[in-house]
Amino acid sequence: MARIAVPGPALAATDALLRPVLAVLAAAAVLELLVLRTFTRTAIHIPDIQALETPYLAVTGLGRYAYFVAATSLVASLLLLALAIPARRDARSWAAGLGVGVFIIAATLARLGEGPQAITIALSLSAVATTGAAAAAHSARLAAFIVPVTAAFALGAGYAIGQSLGAGGLGWLHTAMEIPAVAAALAAPFAFSVPLKGRNLAVAIGTAAVVFLFFAGNPATSRILLLWNAGLSGALPGVVYALAAGVAAGTVAGVVRSGRWQAGIALTLVVAAGVGVESTYQTGLLVCALLLLALPAFRAGGETDAPRPPAKQPSQDLTATRSPAPSANPS
Repeated sequence: MARIAVPGPALAATDALLRPVLAVLAAAAVLELLVLRTFTRTAIHIPDIQALETPYLAVTGLGRYAYFVAATSLVASLLLLALAIPARRDARSWAAGLGVGVFIIAATLARLGEGPQAITIALSLSAVATTGAAAAAHSARLAAFIVPVTAAFALGAGYAIGQSLGAGGLGWLHTAMEIPAVAAALAAPFAFSVPLKGRNLAVAIGTAAVVFLFFAGNPATSRILLLWNAGLSGALPGVVYALAAGVAAGTVAGVVRSGRWQAGIALTLVVAAGVGVESTYQTGLLVCALLLLALPAFRAGGETDAPRPPAKQPSQDLTATRSPAPSANPS
């Protein structure tokens, strides 16, 4: 399995810390998405929710704690991944690192409340576009997923920048971003070489059914959650989002079952992030996901740039069933 190795004794601990930190980030981001951004915003519409105030507050507290853990893990993950970049001697990694630097500037400005909002959004767009381009440069298969994700974010960013500047007539940008966002989900199995059959297909069908029933049962709340969680306006029919969610879930299941931890975490972070620009935290999840896909340790379909171990010499293989080939140097 490929590893994002960081050579040198001084940085040996970085590689050991990377997997658990990224695993905590992915788990906390999913929990925050399900509890804080979805459940708590849905539960307020439940009649007589005041009667369940104690359990509701407990669940809300869990969601806030998950957000705190996810935000902290996100910072740690970006720092650890940034430490891995100098060990890579290729332009893609350095371009991805530049994107991370731009995002840090954008996040700092947003946190301090300095500068026009349009500049912060433009910097976020530059960060996503740079890391996305670095990831898409790996292969056409991976680009089939990365390019529409980046395009959807770019359209949303253009709409948000126009709003912050008081420009009108840009609502079509917010509607247009739906197309590449759905296209990215549908292209995920191809990009990550995941066949949608067997258990993967079962996960896809189950997820699509749940999402479809949710949209059919309460279309208004479903579209509000879609806007808050994924940055999408909900202009398309609910069945389209159900299909996209099912395909995405089946792809994540297939990647995880194949043992490709790096791709699995990246896909999970994309799902948790969405393509909206309103939240710096969610943009950070997207940048981290694209950075994971941009590092040379990962290629679509499980290929890797990591150096292969040297082949064993016939004399070293004690379990070989063939007779060793004659040595070119008898001495």
